[in-house]
Amino acid sequence: MKSFNAEVKTEFDTYYIDYKPNMPENNRFAVWSSTRTATYLETLQDAMDQIEFYCDQDIEQANLINELEHNK
Repeated sequence: MKSFNAEVKTEFDTYYIDYKPNMPENNRFAVWSSTRTATYLETLQDAMDQIEFYCDQDIEQANLINELEHNK
């Protein structure tokens, strides 16, 4: 593969995936957003899994904020 770019929109953020063919094999896919720095991963599936992990963290944080506001 010579190039690959993707934009993945979630409820809380928009993530970008970029294929870096000149990087070492285990760092060829970069994932980042406006709120997160780039993470370099080996495969496209790893990049998608990382976005899912970030999304789960965002949901957990939103739930904690809602709980704190409810308990005021």
